[in-house]
Amino acid sequence: MQILTTSHGQIPIPERWDEIPGETIPKLIEHRFNWHLIDEDGHRAKQRLAILHYLTGIPAKNFARLPDTELYDLLRRTDWVVNTRLDCRPFPYFTYKGVEYYLPAPKLADTSSGELSMANLYYLAYSRPQNADYNAVYSLIATLCRPRRWDYLIRRFGTDYAGDDRQPYNSLRIDKAARHFAKGLPMGTIMAVLQYFECLLDEFMARYQDVFEGDEGTRPLFQNGEGWLALLEDVAENAPFGDYDAVFSQNCHTVWMYLRHKKLKVDREREEYERQAEEQKTHD
Repeated sequence: MQILTTSHGQIPIPERWDEIPGETIPKLIEHRFNWHLIDEDGHRAKQRLAILHYLTGIPAKNFARLPDTELYDLLRRTDWVVNTRLDCRPFPYFTYKGVEYYLPAPKLADTSSGELSMANLYYLAYSRPQNADYNAVYSLIATLCRPRRWDYLIRRFGTDYAGDDRQPYNSLRIDKAARHFAKGLPMGTIMAVLQYFECLLDEFMARYQDVFEGDEGTRPLFQNGEGWLALLEDVAENAPFGDYDAVFSQNCHTVWMYLRHKKLKVDREREEYERQAEEQKTHD
């Protein structure tokens, strides 16, 4: 948070997304989205003033009293809002038509491997360059954001509690919620959840980069959503987690850590085989 001194007093201005109240973030993201769609300078200036208003809580009309140099300095300090993407959880939950829908925890700490795989499948359908399925964003949000379980407080005392208070993933409930969201979920909420998932996905892909990358001269593994689901089937056949449903419900980090260790083991075995083969050539 920075404090800017003006002729009308000190004005605090957030410098990062995590310094902004959750109820303000959707409004800021919507104005940011509109700002990038507008070409006319006059309309862009209005969007900038609106962004400044939501950042500071000061009515936009009050900025007209400031000298031009001070107003320019204030507007310049909103650059990060229009030039950077959301990089934190915008809010713990959002309320839509009287129901609270809870977002995944930061770093996907409470997210199952199946939930993540399905979310990635919908995200790829929504974001593909050609023939994008824009309705898939509602399925993505319904997959990630679910109401709390009725017994979430009791479950916290259980030995098997993994930190997730949301209702278990259920494809029928997801489809129903997606249709529900399509009837009027606000654009700011949609964009906030979407950008949060992009942040989570980028972190996850970077953390397990060695699992997703193929060996030299081969294609990267699991390039699409179907590949991730097929991967869970392979894990169910070889890992000690149980059947496919058990793997689907297993925490995503647990499954991908298993895959990382398995890949490292295979790589070491291949390196040792190649070393022994090279030594054999030398002796021959």
